Amino acid sequence: MQKDQNTGWQFTRNQVIATIVIVTLAMQTTIVGGYALKWSWTGFAKQTLWDWLDLLIVPIVLALGGYLFNISENRRTMRIAANTEEARRKRDREAQAAQRERELEAQAAQRERELEVENQRAETDRQIAAQSRQDGMLQAYIDQIGQLLLDKDRPLLNATTAREIEQLLLNKDRPLPKATTAIEVRPETDGDEVRTLARARTLTVLPSLDGERKGSVLQFLYESHLVIKGHVVVMLKGADLRGAELSAANLSEAHLSSADLRNAVLEAADLRGAELRDADLSNAKLTAANLDSANLGGSDLRRAYLHAANLLRANLSGVDLSEAYLHAADLHKVDLSEADLSEAVLSEANLRDAVLTHADLRKTDLRDADLRDANLSGADLREANPGRAYLSAVNLRRANLSGADLRDADLRDADLREADLKDADLRGADLREVDLSRADLSRADLTNATMPNGQKYEVWLETTEGQQWFETYNGSRGEDGENSGLS
Repeated sequence: MQKDQNTGWQFTRNQVIATIVIVTLAMQTTIVGGYALKWSWTGFAKQTLWDWLDLLIVPIVLALGGYLFNISENRRTMRIAANTEEARRKRDREAQAAQRERELEAQAAQRERELEVENQRAETDRQIAAQSRQDGMLQAYIDQIGQLLLDKDRPLLNATTAREIEQLLLNKDRPLPKATTAIEVRPETDGDEVRTLARARTLTVLPSLDGERKGSVLQFLYESHLVIKGHVVVMLKGADLRGAELSAANLSEAHLSSADLRNAVLEAADLRGAELRDADLSNAKLTAANLDSANLGGSDLRRAYLHAANLLRANLSGVDLSEAYLHAADLHKVDLSEADLSEAVLSEANLRDAVLTHADLRKTDLRDADLRDANLSGADLREANPGRAYLSAVNLRRANLSGADLRDADLRDADLREADLKDADLRGADLREVDLSRADLSRADLTNATMPNGQKYEVWLETTEGQQWFETYNGSRGEDGENSGLS
């Protein structure tokens, strides 16, 4: 392309030079002929120098200007061509660079995919190896405990203490693990070294196992009658059962006191009568679990999921159930005295006849819960939400209900003597036959509530008793304990 442009410029210059030469020769010939040969037709014989200058200046300027213009145009054309070529080369370089970058990115992506596949394969291999290792450890553990169980010379289960015989004979639901005779009765300390060995092996193997295999260990111990309440051979205090998979497991009467069961999966598990005192069940999944008559005193159930769980007659005194989910749980006649239920969800739960004395129920969701005949004396219900809850005949003496949402609550026959109801929302509540003597109702909202004598709050205020109470109540704002309540 550059060569073609240079050729076109050279041809134009030759033409200009030839034209100038021809014109110059023609003028010289004409001038010489006009002066020297007196060619009259030229008219030069009579011309002066100024005439010649006047005649030649315009053609010379035009010729020189045309030449210079031609040179300028050629140079501009060359610059444009050079710029165009440079731009094309730049585009080519950029395209090639982009192509190389795409190829490098594709190669990097391919290497990343290959590395990911290799990592996945390595992770799979590690998991398989870990599972194989855990299977080996589990099998070795079962073999070791099995040998102790079958060894006639070792008293792991071959003999029973007199105290255990008495306890087992009284247990109608679970017979002795084998026939026991008077000859087999051993002293209290006999076989302790074997029990210690079995416990040590159990505590050693559990941390190395995953949740499923931990569940298998516990099931094995239970089915081997080694962790039965009243006949505990292997103590599981402090045992690492975190994340144990025990869904639908049968662990009734199991002894799991002080065991670490955090994040354990015990959904629909049978834990009737189980000993779980001081166990750590935080974040455990206990949906629909059967904990009838289980002993959970002092256990940690923070954030545990107990939806529709059966806790009938269970001991939950002093238990930590803060932020636990107990929707529709059966807590009939349960002992929850001094339990921490702050921010727990107890909506639609059955708490009839439950003992909740001095329990912490701050910000607890009690919507639609059945609290009839429950004892909540001294309980802290600040900012609780017992909306539409059944609270008839409930004992709330000295309970702290300040700021509680008691809209439309059924409080018939409830004992609210000396209760703190400051800022409580009692709109539409049924307070018939309620004892409110010495209760603090400062700033409580009683709009449309049914008062102890059966009248609506607005109608009751028109009575002499209502006016006297309202005047005293507004004047004292609940500060005078003898006058702020309803007699």
